[in-house]
Amino acid sequence: QLGLTPGDMYGAIVQANEKLTAGDAMGAFSDFATMVLMDPTAVEFQIGLAEAAIMAGHSELALQAAAIVITETPDRPEGFYLSGRACLAMGERELAVEDLTQALANCEGKSDLAHVAASTKHFLSVAQAE
Repeated sequence: QLGLTPGDMYGAIVQANEKLTAGDAMGAFSDFATMVLMDPTAVEFQIGLAEAAIMAGHSELALQAAAIVITETPDRPEGFYLSGRACLAMGERELAVEDLTQALANCEGKSDLAHVAASTKHFLSVAQAE
């Protein structure tokens, strides 16, 4: 045991998120993968890993990370949103629509999730276009 608490990883999360924002998908992927190894049940680490994996073209891994997020926090939209995006990237449009629809439902009535809802609507329209 390293004796770390979730708060001890705040700096690493910030750095990994900055890499995502800068388009360094592989750098962020590496950082979040390391964090997940340290605490596989930490939802924020799994969310970051899924996002980085999607950006890096590792849709299957993103789907696995999203599944953990869904299992740990089924009422939050992020797991379904990321699963839907991963499914879309793999050409599984029907599954993408199902997950993105659930993500949108999980955003209802939560004004703090407006940005997630807007992005979900975008990907849902893409999935339904074909």
